[in-house]
Amino acid sequence: MTSDKSNLRTRVSETLCGSDTLLTACSLEFCPSKSNLLTCGLYQTDQLKDGTSKDGVDPQTQRVGGCILYDLCIEGEMRDANKIDSTYFDEIQRIKCPAVLDQKWTQGVDPVLITADSEGNLNSFYLKESDETYKSQLQVIEKFSCAPSDVLCLSLDISDKRDCNKDIKIVTSLSNGEVVLLRQIQSSRMLLEESRWNAHNFEPWTCGFDYWNLSTILTGGDDCKLKVWDSRDGLKNPVLVNKQFEGGVTAIRSHHLREHTFAVGSYDEVLRIFDKRNFSKALWNHNCGGGIWRLKWHTDRSEKLLVAAMHDGFKILDIDSAGLNTPPQINTIYNGHSSLAYGADWGETVLMNGKSSTIVGSCSFYDRSIQAWGVDLND
Repeated sequence: MTSDKSNLRTRVSETLCGSDTLLTACSLEFCPSKSNLLTCGLYQTDQLKDGTSKDGVDPQTQRVGGCILYDLCIEGEMRDANKIDSTYFDEIQRIKCPAVLDQKWTQGVDPVLITADSEGNLNSFYLKESDETYKSQLQVIEKFSCAPSDVLCLSLDISDKRDCNKDIKIVTSLSNGEVVLLRQIQSSRMLLEESRWNAHNFEPWTCGFDYWNLSTILTGGDDCKLKVWDSRDGLKNPVLVNKQFEGGVTAIRSHHLREHTFAVGSYDEVLRIFDKRNFSKALWNHNCGGGIWRLKWHTDRSEKLLVAAMHDGFKILDIDSAGLNTPPQINTIYNGHSSLAYGADWGETVLMNGKSSTIVGSCSFYDRSIQAWGVDLND
């Protein structure tokens, strides 16, 4: 089933606040257990004056980046969604490091942030309150090398989205086509590699767990293929390969509230919703108007899906909870950014104009901007 965006009812969200990230912004994640805190990953390619390159990107360029920890401050009850000064980003900490391509928080009360960088590393951090500012800051646990420094960690996922009490596993995809499965050692919160395998012939842009069955791992690559793997089966060959994409597969998200449900995005601009029991054919296809870079299901509203659609901004889709065979409606669009829509995540739910609304954080690439906006949950 195919749908388009031309005849769907939408609302346009207004900007609540924004901040200059100074470097190009690539990813954004709210801390699940401390909903006022969020991190923004930075990825920038700079020209070199002397013609040499540290990481082999190009004879004249190198990748630089960082990670910014923000406190999204909301002053009092937000009665007016257009009151820009009612909320603001307070930059707590800026960490200089290799370019950050992706990042995820663990779900527990003592969260760990894991970032994937351009030099083949997964970097783990914990939060510690500063003696000077009394605000939480990121402290390094370890830098785990997954590959040589000329290989990028492109994406990562953490297994604890549904149950933070289970042993935590991490999957990351590498620019050399490999995918690595790791686990977090509970006592030290350091990482230990369990498996690695050659997953794609081109860059595997995305990877993710089935949160309902953690032995199932999905990967998507620039070879325009979606692959399903079973970690109990040796990982030498995929269980299934879907070749029906017209562009690279860039985003995969298991639904933590609906078993068997997956959202998959691609450079071909089409969002596909799959039932795990039949990955060979999507339940429906929806053109989002721009290549899809990230997908996020709402924390507790199962019908809402956040889409970062690169050249067509950010949007919220309503997926009919009565039946996934019904095409979506576009609930909200946000066009506050002026360049590539790359990073986005759901924040906390607050009262705006007397209605329950969820704050959304988003970041865009070339305008070096992080912004906050709201989504009305009543419709």
